[in-house]
Amino acid sequence: MKIFYKVAISFIFACANISPAFADGVKTLKPDKVFAYYDKFLKLPPDKKNAIKVDYYLINNGGNIKAFNLIYKNQRLKIPYDKSGKILFAPNLDQMQNGLIEIAAVGKGGITIDAKPNLPLNSHYEIAQINDALSDLNSTMSLAGALSLALPKLNSVKFVGTSSGVAILRDGRRVTISENKNGIIFNPTLSKYRGAVAVELNKNPIGLEYEK
Repeated sequence: MKIFYKVAISFIFACANISPAFADGVKTLKPDKVFAYYDKFLKLPPDKKNAIKVDYYLINNGGNIKAFNLIYKNQRLKIPYDKSGKILFAPNLDQMQNGLIEIAAVGKGGITIDAKPNLPLNSHYEIAQINDALSDLNSTMSLAGALSLALPKLNSVKFVGTSSGVAILRDGRRVTISENKNGIIFNPTLSKYRGAVAVELNKNPIGLEYEK
């Protein structure tokens, strides 16, 4: 589950007075109008952002994006993105504060945000790693202020592509993780996992996501 759905982020953009549609021609915008909240994310202490990965995606609803550039220190730098629309460039804080984003497009489109746990794809995780990823998520969500109320509460991590797993408790007992939706879902706040120190999976996941 994406931390910000396409619909949810459209709602956020509307509330922030950011149009989800590209006007015909060229638009020049401050970076925080495109990379919403990213400047605030960059200002978080390292221990509050290291366990979460934030990505931005171009959503192209039949439009034609002719140019997507960062204007910074009198230079125009092309911002790359892949076939899925994932933006393959993240501005640094100085670029966020002193640069401009240039979009030349015709038709409708917008930007959506995705956030995932920034953890290695292993079959074994310490509970501290999972808790840090969820804590960093909450820190990031708080940047949206009242708008975060429109988003679902996410207390779990999904290990995409896994089919079974156990929580290892402090006393050595192993509790089967029964929640599964295209991957094992672990919620460290559930009482049955109280005292867990690690999670073991049947194989390495192919991806990680936040879940309810």
